[in-house]
Formats: sequence, C-alpha cells, structure tokens
Amino acid sequence: EQMLNVLKISMGYPVQDALEVQGDLQALWEAIGEEDLQGAIPFAARPSWQMLQTSIQLNELNVRLQRAGYWPGLYAFGSYSQSLYANKLSEGNWYPTTVVGLQLKVPIFDGLQKRAKTQRAKLKVEQARLQLEMLEEAISLEVQNARLSYQNALENWQSQKANLELAEHIYELTSIKYREGVGSSVELIQSEQQLYMSQQNEQQALYELVRAQMNLKRALGK
Repeated sequence: EQMLNVLKISMGYPVQDALEVQGDLQALWEAIGEEDLQGAIPFAARPSWQMLQTSIQLNELNVRLQRAGYWPGLYAFGSYSQSLYANKLSEGNWYPTTVVGLQLKVPIFDGLQKRAKTQRAKLKVEQARLQLEMLEEAISLEVQNARLSYQNALENWQSQKANLELAEHIYELTSIKYREGVGSSVELIQSEQQLYMSQQNEQQALYELVRAQMNLKRALGK
C-alpha cells in the first residue's frame, strides 16, 4: 500500500483515488534513451519557459514602440472631388478639386515621460530575461538530478536482479541436494529465505527504477 501511494504521488495521481496496477512492475519500465540521458535539455518543452519567452518578445516590442515616440513622423494625405455649378443637374460644368499635401509631426518635450516609459519597458525586458535564466538553471539542476537518480536506480536494479538470479540458482541446487538426501532442511530453509529476500529487494529496486523513470520524464517535459 505504501509503495502504491508513492507511485500515485510520482504520477501526480490523487492518493485518495483507487489505482489498479495490472501486470508486474517491469511492464511499467521502459529503457531511457541516450538522448534523454546525455542530450540537450529541452527547455521549450516547459510551458513556463515558453511563457517567459513570449513575455520577453512582447516587452522588446514595447521598448521599440516607446522609442518610436521620439521619431518625427511624415504623413501624406490627398483628396479628389468634383463640384457642379448649375441650376439644373443636366446643365453646367463640373469642376474637379484635388488636394495633396504632407504633414510633419515632430515630438516636443514632454517632461521626460517618453524616457521614463522607455526605461520601464527596458526594465521589464531585463526582469523577464533574468527570470528565464533562473528558470533554465532550475530546470537544468532538476534534469541533472533526475538523470543521476535514474542511472543509480538502474545500476541498483541490475545488481539486485543479478543477486536474485544467484539466489534462484542456489535454491535450485539446495533443493536438488535435499531431495537426493545429501542436504539438510536447514540449508533448504535458509536458501528459501534468501530467495524470498532477494525477490523483495529486486522488486523494491525495480519500483525505485520506475519512479526514477517517471521523475526524469517529468523533468524533461514529457
């Protein structure tokens, strides 16, 4: 029950809800590829990283917008119309009117308001970049620890699996000796107890391996 609760927590599954695990633990384990153990950390797989990247881009656009307020603007305008001078619609002449011009807008001193807005926008960019850097460091540390935990768990499981195979072999030989009358019941009981303990250790190591695998996948954003 305790192992099942820890498994629920590792999966993000509500502890109070029922969880039925079918098959054995080894069916839940799958080998982690070399890319996940040694490759570059996929920061973009984290929604929080994507949000900070978007925030940086928006704040950089805001900086450019505030700086554009210092620039003069030249705007062209034009219009065309025709006027009729007559008592009747069918009589008289139409006189076209065309207006074309340029309008120049030059920013005037505004009490340093534009400068203050630009500085605030630049500060937001730097803050977002700092937050992104801190997030990447935290993710890197999390992935590094998860990779190390997985490798240690894998080595431990392989060791316990080898111990189990040895205990099974010893128990088989002891059983043969006992059946043939050349072995004692004490030896048989001891080998059986050792086999049971090795089975428990192997299952515990396999459980820790599955848990480490889930933690690594979560750290990699999978």
